[in-house]
Amino acid sequence: MTLRVFQIIACLLLPLAAFAVVALSVPARANEVTEFRLKAAFIYNFIALTEWPNDDSSKLQLCIVGGNPFGDEIAKLNGRMAGTHAIVVEQKLATESIKACNAAYIVPAATDNLPALLESVKGRPVLLIGDTPGGPRSGVALNLVVVQDRVGFEVNLPAARDARLTLNSKLLRVATKVYP
Repeated sequence: MTLRVFQIIACLLLPLAAFAVVALSVPARANEVTEFRLKAAFIYNFIALTEWPNDDSSKLQLCIVGGNPFGDEIAKLNGRMAGTHAIVVEQKLATESIKACNAAYIVPAATDNLPALLESVKGRPVLLIGDTPGGPRSGVALNLVVVQDRVGFEVNLPAARDARLTLNSKLLRVATKVYP
């Protein structure tokens, strides 16, 4: 074939190839899992794999303390069952009491208030979930981390024990780090 024939074929196929690339890339972007969708899934699993003392309530209150970085993702947990408990999601200001919460996610912007929050729930069965570097050393039981674009978590066993919570061994096996 001559060069002219190749040019004509290329001119005809190029728009088709470009369309195929765009068409194939759209579903990939639509299926992308956002960081906060993953974090919401982690929080659900934290709740599902934690045992509270006096576990006789049909509802389990999850408090989001200090704002909502999740968008609609955390709202999808509202009403979802974790064992025999329906999760109830509630937004709290960083300065509000979390004594009535069974689990509390502390937004990174609210970590300045973490010592007061820890003191307010001392000895109470509240699963504190952090999302900051050094979270376990600050006193949260579970801390979300992002390492090399992957979401993981650390476990502070003494903090969980102090809150009289039992973490399922499945949770401990997949943690990036467990503080004994």
